[in-house]
Amino acid sequence: MEHYDAPSEARRLAEKVRESVAQAALLQVSALGLGTIVAALASTTAADVTGILAASVLSLVGLFLLPARREKARRDLAAKVAAVREKLMASLTASFEAERDRAAARVREGVSPYAAFVRREKTRLGDARAALSRLGAELDDLSARVDSLAA
Repeated sequence: MEHYDAPSEARRLAEKVRESVAQAALLQVSALGLGTIVAALASTTAADVTGILAASVLSLVGLFLLPARREKARRDLAAKVAAVREKLMASLTASFEAERDRAAARVREGVSPYAAFVRREKTRLGDARAALSRLGAELDDLSARVDSLAA
């Protein structure tokens, strides 16, 4: 994005349009001049027709040159816009992913004391459960021994 210079691109495009218009005008003037010269110099009808035909061909070439140049400029601009769009999407995607990763790291960092507390409590409760099971087994043994002594 930082390499795309919109003002210079606009100036370049305007210059190409100016050149195309100038070339079209030059061809039109050349066609008119050629037709006039041939008509003035030629005395036969065949030469007049040939001159008029040549002038018409030059005139038609001039009329088709400007739209062709405009279409080429439009295609060039569309290609450049697509390239800029791709660069922008890549840049935005990279920025989004980096920000997402930073946000996830901040969340993990904020939650880590609580996660550590939960792990410690889980271990402590597991140890307490094991001790309780052991004491329950010992109580059952003692109850069985008391019952056997009382009987």
